[in-house]
Amino acid sequence: MKVRRLVTVFGGLALAAIVTSQAWAGGSLTAAAILGASISGLAAGAIFAVAAGGLVVTYVTSGVFNFAQGAIGMLLAFVYWELRESRHLPTPLCLVLVLGVAAPVLGAACEFVIMRRVRSAPLVHQIMVSVALMLALMGIAGAVWPSTTVSRSLSPFFGNEGFRLGPIVVTWHRTIAICVAALVAISLRLLLFRTRLGVAMRACVDDRDLAALHGARPNLASMSAWSLGSIMAALAGILLAPEIPFSVAPLTLLIIDAFAAAIMGRLSSLLLTFVGALLLGLLNSYAVIFLDLEGRWSSAPAAIPMVFLFFVLLSLPQGRIAPVWRPAVPPSPRAPSRVEGVVGAVALVGVTVVLATVLPLDQINRLTLAVSMALIMLSLVPLTGWAGEVSLAPMTLAGIGAITAVKVSDGSTTPLGLLLAAAVAVLAGLAMAAPAVRLRGLYMALASLAFARMVELLVFPQPEVFGVSSAGTVSVAPLTVGSWHLTSPRALLAATVVTFAVASLVLLALRAGAYGRRMIALRDSPAACATLGVNVFRTKLSVYALSSAIAGLGGVMFALHRGQVGTSDFTMLAGLPVVLLVVVGGITTISGALFGGLAFTSLLVAQSAWQLSAVQTLTLLGPGLAAIAIGHSSNGAAPAIGAALEPLRPSWLGGSRRMPPDDSGELGLTRPFTVKAMSVVEDELRLPQEYRHGPSGR
Repeated sequence: MKVRRLVTVFGGLALAAIVTSQAWAGGSLTAAAILGASISGLAAGAIFAVAAGGLVVTYVTSGVFNFAQGAIGMLLAFVYWELRESRHLPTPLCLVLVLGVAAPVLGAACEFVIMRRVRSAPLVHQIMVSVALMLALMGIAGAVWPSTTVSRSLSPFFGNEGFRLGPIVVTWHRTIAICVAALVAISLRLLLFRTRLGVAMRACVDDRDLAALHGARPNLASMSAWSLGSIMAALAGILLAPEIPFSVAPLTLLIIDAFAAAIMGRLSSLLLTFVGALLLGLLNSYAVIFLDLEGRWSSAPAAIPMVFLFFVLLSLPQGRIAPVWRPAVPPSPRAPSRVEGVVGAVALVGVTVVLATVLPLDQINRLTLAVSMALIMLSLVPLTGWAGEVSLAPMTLAGIGAITAVKVSDGSTTPLGLLLAAAVAVLAGLAMAAPAVRLRGLYMALASLAFARMVELLVFPQPEVFGVSSAGTVSVAPLTVGSWHLTSPRALLAATVVTFAVASLVLLALRAGAYGRRMIALRDSPAACATLGVNVFRTKLSVYALSSAIAGLGGVMFALHRGQVGTSDFTMLAGLPVVLLVVVGGITTISGALFGGLAFTSLLVAQSAWQLSAVQTLTLLGPGLAAIAIGHSSNGAAPAIGAALEPLRPSWLGGSRRMPPDDSGELGLTRPFTVKAMSVVEDELRLPQEYRHGPSGR
């Protein structure tokens, strides 16, 4: 454990040394330059500290990691701008209205309406609903304050006035940011450890029922925590807005950068969180001032927080695999039989052929987009739906597959290019998962988020990939299979559907075998799997490899449809609606991925057809609201539709394979394993004899 930590630390230092030596600007390290960079870094770190402190408070008092912290701060910063810059209200009154009214009300509403309903849900559901809340708030802000109507900016407190510290002028705005961070740190410490409300907040996370028996009010404590976290997010947004372009995405992403500081504090230590935030601000400031980050490394400063987060995650100790008995979940959808899978695939291809002959070209293109996105979403079915692992980087892996196919093509994209794209995507997926898969759950979700952002900022902009410019694109050669040149939209639609059908049949075959049962068992109880001799680490890596291969194939088909692709097609934010829509469709089923692809295309069509500000952010707002509505209580839309049509299913397709209601198709969710139950699982997983229990085992 110590060796791994040392390797991680020295690896990070070596990487920093290499980048510094390559990008050194050649300027002199004068006292004035160092002092100016330090003050700028401390001010930025103070803002990160406020945002990260709110995140830690929300987590330690409610047990839910708030991925929407950045979006909450962004939205409230826009409210502050509306009151101060648009309505011209006095600044003190604006602060009172935002920090004293809007922020606590928004935080309490999020907890009461949304997060309270997923408090006892599996971690995957909590993460998805929290991400959905982030996208919904971004969509609301984009609809209320469209970026195309007016250029906005927020002036700092007291303008550019300040005081002189040696040769440096320190603005009052940055001074206020540093003082606010110090005041917040002291206040939080006193609140959590010296007040009855703070003690009740922390006690409710450990055991809500026991805390209630001692007079605490768990619901009130949780709501108070979310209100406090929202106030701190608003503070961070207001302090940060004058320093960066005032728009939805930059504000949200920069507050998300505070995740790195919160993880450094292990989501529990406020001291380490604030130290990490200040260190993060200083690193960013020194990099901007002393390094020549132009050309291929022009976006490197924005990636520093995510690189910091990734290395902090790698340095965390491996968590102990402990048995966790969770509340029963809704029954899993019925697994289709092999006959049903083949019939469904043939029917899908047949319907596509018919539609390709009668639909106009614009509808053909939309259908191709839907199926290619469904193929990318299909990659999450075995990973998240069956194995219970979380990845927020499907579009990143799709982009890696797409650029691989472009680079290996010689005038045409061939089946060999598709295989190479899948192979390179597998390597990228393993590079993401192998160092962090031991962390499990929330930390793995954060690692995938950091990986997606790093690739977006450090890999895709390279001249050898998509190009330095954000508008840079590469052309995709048409698909060629043998002597067939699939240049027409109808031929490409058929090829995309056939690829989706084949990938679906492969997944169904794996799901019906021992490997599929291992995935389900891994999702339901990693502790039971480890006890029964299943190699948890190897199984997780294999699922990530499988998911990455499918995402890479989907990225190639998406690129073939687009004709030209660039970095903007495969950003981290572009991947989040993909994750949420497959959750809405039904992340445990093949049909759920297809539903998600159709929903994605429908949102794009509606957004382009209706020239209203309320629908211009529909690709963010729609998935966010839909996932909030369905993600906490249902298996998704496609399984619900399938259940409604179950009486119409012909008997020759095979009998139902749903698990008995008492077991819910879940291992270890409703009761501990008995010796008999363990024997059944051993038979299902086909374990070696030496790992078996009972008369025939040890």
